[in-house]
Amino acid sequence: MSKINITSRVRLPTVVSNSSGTRIAMTKSVGKFAGRWVPFVGWGLLIYDGVNFFSRAIDDLKLMDKNPDLHALKHKKAFERALKYGERE
Repeated sequence: MSKINITSRVRLPTVVSNSSGTRIAMTKSVGKFAGRWVPFVGWGLLIYDGVNFFSRAIDDLKLMDKNPDLHALKHKKAFERALKYGERE
């Protein structure tokens, strides 16, 4: 039973799976509609964040490869520590 007891005037699509497989069913319950779509929205946001993270990481690596001085300014403390211990010349 849905805890959100709001009904819609139109039928809303929901994804339902049972022993015969997965199908799209229609419901007028807003609670069932929201509860069944939340996992898909979460997976979508997770994929978006992962792609965004790796895309920015690759862009930063390309930028650091083209301009090492910019990398030094961006990460000044790590750069100074590396110079102190002789990791870079």
